[in-house]
Amino acid sequence: MWESPGPEPVSYLLHTACVAGLAPDVVVTSRPNRLTALPCVDVGAIPENAGLDRLLEIFSSRACTDSFAVNPGGVRMTLAVVSPLPPQHTGIADYTSALLPALARYYTVDVIVAQDGVKDEWVLSHCGIRTPKWFMKNGNKYDRILYHVGNSPFHYYMLDLMQTHPGVVCLHDFLWGISFGMQS
Repeated sequence: MWESPGPEPVSYLLHTACVAGLAPDVVVTSRPNRLTALPCVDVGAIPENAGLDRLLEIFSSRACTDSFAVNPGGVRMTLAVVSPLPPQHTGIADYTSALLPALARYYTVDVIVAQDGVKDEWVLSHCGIRTPKWFMKNGNKYDRILYHVGNSPFHYYMLDLMQTHPGVVCLHDFLWGISFGMQS
């Protein structure tokens, strides 16, 4: 069982360790003149009573461009997605497979999988497929890393990778620690 090393709440520790030092790819704002040091997308005035559908429409029409995933040299950023994929029998594999086309609109995507083969035709034709061993040696070449972590043996290989190559972790299962504790 993990315990906080001090009186700080866990949310504060997570923010300090994982979020505080991150710089955004882009800031979506209606007041870009206040954030001159950051890349901004001006969404203009947003009606006070705008519902979710209207907000999504405004955001989609003004903010969803390839420009936020382009590095200063004008080259598309690279993204490593570490996750099981079909035919692995896990909902996270299916979820990640469905997410990859949207991510590929903005990034050059490689998938990092610990399985014998990938059956998704879209992934096979649009993504590089790499092993954890390859990624351990080459993970520093990526601009962004995304881990999809669940509470099953399909995800055990990710622990060493996360320690060597930190990235964004999409934690799908609340009881993640129990499963990983059983691994040792």
